Amino acid sequence: MFHAKTQFLALASIILSLSLAKAARAGVEQNDAIATDVTQIAQFFAGFQTTIVPSRAPAIMVRDYLQVRYQGDRSIIDSFQIVLQATAIAADRSEAGMIDMSVAEQEVNREIDRRMKEASGLSAEKQNALAAQAALARQALSHLVRAEVGFGYDGREQNGCAAATSYLLIFDGQSQRVFGIDLEPCDGE
Repeated sequence: MFHAKTQFLALASIILSLSLAKAARAGVEQNDAIATDVTQIAQFFAGFQTTIVPSRAPAIMVRDYLQVRYQGDRSIIDSFQIVLQATAIAADRSEAGMIDMSVAEQEVNREIDRRMKEASGLSAEKQNALAAQAALARQALSHLVRAEVGFGYDGREQNGCAAATSYLLIFDGQSQRVFGIDLEPCDGE
């Protein structure tokens, strides 16, 4: 009887270990997919930054992002207003927050359209290459929306020309990463 219980417990332990390993692999695969999609969007806009935070809930990740991004500088962090349901990405003000997926789609697509319009003076070859990148960025954004990641913004961020910019935040709670993408990069970035 004792031997049967031991075998049962051993078998149950193996099944549990396999289940946990499978769940962990699925989480890693999802995190990799999120990072891949962020990279695809960022390639259109000139790159991204990753900030590791201690929290997993997007609303708390905003606060933690500010702590890490602004290196604990209380004067900067305390100046921020955190908005949990913003209707647009704010720029040129000490404000950070959450935006709905539809707002993220609208803001990113608007900036893609603006950049495509500005590219009208480029050669046909360069326009086609940019259009292909734009299509990939839009597809990646759709993947992120379907994955139900959190979206937000940092209204104090500046681009490489030290000008205020629309700065999109993408929250991957499972991996505790906040990705930041400058939607209005400076020419040459």
